[in-house]
Amino acid sequence: YVGTNAQLSGFTLASGGTSSTGGYFDEGHGAGAWLAPTALVSNCIIRNCSAYVGGGGAYGGTIRNSTIANNSAQYAEGGGGYGATFIDCTIVSNATQNLSSSGTGGGVSASVLHGCTLAWNRAGSASLQWGGGAANSQLFGCTLRTNVAESGGATYDCSFVVMDCTSATVFSFQESAATWCPALFL
Repeated sequence: YVGTNAQLSGFTLASGGTSSTGGYFDEGHGAGAWLAPTALVSNCIIRNCSAYVGGGGAYGGTIRNSTIANNSAQYAEGGGGYGATFIDCTIVSNATQNLSSSGTGGGVSASVLHGCTLAWNRAGSASLQWGGGAANSQLFGCTLRTNVAESGGATYDCSFVVMDCTSATVFSFQESAATWCPALFL
């Protein structure tokens, strides 16, 4: 837990997990780091963490100049992160694992990203698995490469308000390999 106005910098957070009981957001999200809204994690590596619900790597707050890798969300969304702001981060090889119902955002879900790279993230392998790289998020100046999902390999249901994103080699098993998003390109 990174508390209100607290900062954590220069650490490796590895092999964290969350509880399968208790509060949905309080105990089921943020296996690597659970951040208060004004908390900051910077120059960190968050890896090999598994959340029971979502935000395998991180939940909430702001993550800057960090690597979010090989994390998972078991039953919902945001294998790498959920409900956070990511700035200049590398978000790679994260996944949602739920094989029987919806799971979105192998890399991130419900987040805002600035200048990030999302690569090799996967949103499950069953139907209703959307947004290999990102789902329900806003992306600004990001690079997306080789993300995989049933629908929306790179992104799904994202808002690109001001976007300069590139996308290469994305895979989708149904509609829209690259994106399924309303977009305004400026």
